[in-house]
Amino acid sequence: MAAPNSPDQGSWARVTAALEQVVGFGRPAGTWTKYCCPVHESDGGHHNPSLSVKYLADAKRTKVVCQVGCDDEQVLDAIGLTVRDLYDTPIQRGTGRSRPVQRPSVRPESRSDRALRAAGIPAKKAKRNLGQQLSPWKPTTTYTYVRADGTVAGEVIRKEADFEGGRDKAFSQRAWSPARNGWEHHGFDKIPFQLPQVREAIEAGKTIYLVEGEKDAINAANAGLVATTNAGGASAWTAEHAEHLHGASTVVIVADADAPGYHRADRVMDTLSGLVGRVRVVQAATGKDLTDHLEAGRGVADLVPIPHLDPYTRVLASVPTTSGRAAREPAPPVVTAPLEFPSPPPEFFEPVPPDPGPPLDFEPPPEPETHSAAPPPEGEPTMPRSESMLDHFDTPMFGHSDEVDHMHREWSSFSKLLMQQMLLLASKIVAQRQAAQQRRQEVSEAERVADEHRLAAEKSAVETRLRKLREADYDNASRTELAFALADAGTWAEASGVAESEREYLTAHINRRFGLAINTANGEVHIDKDATLAELMATEQNRAKATRARKTQDHMIALVAAEADIEESAKAELYAAIESWRANPHPDQLKELNRQLKEKKAPEQTRTRIRFAAAYLGTPAVIGDEEFDPTAISAAQEQSSLSTPLVDPGEEAKPRIDRLLETYQEQLRVGAPTKQVLEDLAREVAVLTPDDQDAARARGKAVRANPAGLYPRMWPSHVDRDELGEHIHAYAKLAPAAERAAVAADDFSDADATELRKQVAKHRTAIKEAVTNGEGLHELEKAQIKAVLRDIDAGKTQLPEQLFADDRSVAVVDIARSQRLAHTTGRAGRRDLEKILETGGVSDEVRAQVTDHLDRTTGSVEAAHRQGAETTAKWAQRWEAVVIARAADAVDYDSPARQQKLADKLRVAGLDEDQIAERVAANASFATPPSAAAAPPKRGTRTTSPGDGMRYGHNRNNGKGRGKGDPDQGR
Repeated sequence: MAAPNSPDQGSWARVTAALEQVVGFGRPAGTWTKYCCPVHESDGGHHNPSLSVKYLADAKRTKVVCQVGCDDEQVLDAIGLTVRDLYDTPIQRGTGRSRPVQRPSVRPESRSDRALRAAGIPAKKAKRNLGQQLSPWKPTTTYTYVRADGTVAGEVIRKEADFEGGRDKAFSQRAWSPARNGWEHHGFDKIPFQLPQVREAIEAGKTIYLVEGEKDAINAANAGLVATTNAGGASAWTAEHAEHLHGASTVVIVADADAPGYHRADRVMDTLSGLVGRVRVVQAATGKDLTDHLEAGRGVADLVPIPHLDPYTRVLASVPTTSGRAAREPAPPVVTAPLEFPSPPPEFFEPVPPDPGPPLDFEPPPEPETHSAAPPPEGEPTMPRSESMLDHFDTPMFGHSDEVDHMHREWSSFSKLLMQQMLLLASKIVAQRQAAQQRRQEVSEAERVADEHRLAAEKSAVETRLRKLREADYDNASRTELAFALADAGTWAEASGVAESEREYLTAHINRRFGLAINTANGEVHIDKDATLAELMATEQNRAKATRARKTQDHMIALVAAEADIEESAKAELYAAIESWRANPHPDQLKELNRQLKEKKAPEQTRTRIRFAAAYLGTPAVIGDEEFDPTAISAAQEQSSLSTPLVDPGEEAKPRIDRLLETYQEQLRVGAPTKQVLEDLAREVAVLTPDDQDAARARGKAVRANPAGLYPRMWPSHVDRDELGEHIHAYAKLAPAAERAAVAADDFSDADATELRKQVAKHRTAIKEAVTNGEGLHELEKAQIKAVLRDIDAGKTQLPEQLFADDRSVAVVDIARSQRLAHTTGRAGRRDLEKILETGGVSDEVRAQVTDHLDRTTGSVEAAHRQGAETTAKWAQRWEAVVIARAADAVDYDSPARQQKLADKLRVAGLDEDQIAERVAANASFATPPSAAAAPPKRGTRTTSPGDGMRYGHNRNNGKGRGKGDPDQGR
């Protein structure tokens, strides 16, 4: 919108464009233009705009005034500008003259921006146009804010009114004045809501929930939580509010599922840094906010961590580089554990009639028959809504807490429901088959014969599946595979001796393994009173762990077998050593295996690959593992020692390049800036092979020539590790929730449980498709994903810290571990310091202790931070090495264009000129292959003239050179 006499470019265009991006378009108001204030009116609600903007042509500047009183600098900061941007030609300090300022066209992407993009939430909340007001504003609720000492600070008054498009709400504040003994209509102290209760909870070590709005805080309190918020809306939280939470062990920010909610969570995290023990960021699993979540019957355990905002949720990001734009970006968030509420282990799918095809080890069953949902029986326990679900982040899997025991019971309870459902399914199929047999009496002979042949084929297929499962050993089958085998056997027991026999074996095995007593005559299943549930669950997890060790053993043996220089007798000894490791996959046993490999002259790279396989697949570190044992073998450290990446970075980058090309096309279509996406594309394309680089650039040119064209993905079959990781994390979270819902209702066909299982099946199907048909995954990565599914089936919901084996993914894990080490070191030092100060008065001895402790802690933290920086540089150098190699492969050796093309590639990849010169110089040392080297002179052939040596020594002593123009050279 143009102002009177405003220039097309300059301060007016700069300020209004920034405002429109944050709060939407303005509207004329005389010589001014009114906008919603980005400080207190950016929540997307229905507001009477209070920000006035006007262009002053005589002064060549733009004036910004908030009628409520927000400071100009606050307003400008909220839209990414400064006071200097209010002038058409800002004055440059120290130059004595004015000139236009070159500003970046794209603002750096924040954590909340990345989180919004990952969640698919619009970056701007759409403003609601409710139309004409139909009723006056009426107060509905009053929220009183009380200081820590119990005195009243003020009130927030909630008002509501009816409009043509619905009902809207508004809020106002008033402060209590003791001097006047009455209310004053302005803001009050910046204190959190329900502050006395918050301070009591902090002293008791309880978790504090920070929600958005007083209504959410009260509903949270009714659910047994300690919750707080701030007056003034999403953007009004300040560092003063944060000071009141100092000392809290855990603060859980429950963000609204919209742009203002995500941005608020981002700001709140910054203000809490250093004040509280740890911060989690979550959102409702159903609806927009915590009130919607609780009203939908969800518990605290169902709150969903927000990737990119929650510092304990794993996020895959690009490998940071040591130069260019990426070096100036903030480091990626800490990659640790997803929100781990203690919960029963997961289970998955809807039961279906047996499939005649052979079962895959992680094949998701098809959709089930539709069953009516039964209401939960009276007195049946429901999901608790208390902070205890969050207070046990670090509860050991097999401790003795009531909650862990409850976990074992739920695991067994769901196993019982699953087996009952299979028996019910089998009885239904038998009844259907009997009814069909009666109907066959009325059809023709040909149709009867065809039907009998079909039934014979189905029976043969079932018998084959049952035999194969038995031959593979029931101990190696998952709970779901056994359940479907039980349905197979129950369906055909009357018509097949094999099925009847296997049903008996299955019922005995299920009783021994899961503690379930199955009565096949009436279809009842009971939990055996003599079964020790914790031991049964531990046995299942140990079985999954043993399967990991066997898969790793196979990989190790294949590596040794491929070494032609190792004698067969030595290989046999190494196979025995690998078997010893499999039987006891302990770090000490791995070190012994490494010693024997070295003794048998196994190459260093082979030894490194074996150690990596053991740490990555055999005994992987899990997300959230904060135990840093310097003697333990790290998968990331071993992978960084490999001379070449396990996964070609170009293959791993292809899905990301496809997404970037789609983004590039969309930005071209709407006329948005493309500088950022082009930089990202250039960085990713640099690691492709020359042929793939040419293809990607050709696609980019085609998109630029016709942004409206239809362009299929260039590499549609390549696995996108970011997407696959999200499916795995969602599966690990939703599978236990589906199980809990069924157990709580005591009905496998409960509507909520059925819906959750459908979601779980979708994620599992996507995982299976990627592993079975996707391109670009390493065999070890496929084994890791299958092992993760077995772990979840066994009740282990913690995921491996390193899911994938490509350099980019492992770099994120490695860098984040270094960051956590620095953070953990600092926190440990702080706790030690608090213990010292608790000793009493600050004597000289205590001061000396504090000084000594600070010196040691500072040194440890600095060393940890140095390690993080070195880790970042290490992975960046590996990435640059691939770029250099790919650039060198594109041109012939010793070609004059070779060095120039290499420099151009590195420049496009984001390296600065000094780094480019360094890399080009280093690469020039091996530019010529050995085959092109000059032939050495024949022995006995003289290559110098007689007397040259004496003349060289004489000239050197006289300070003269030995160049061709030297007159003393005698030539």
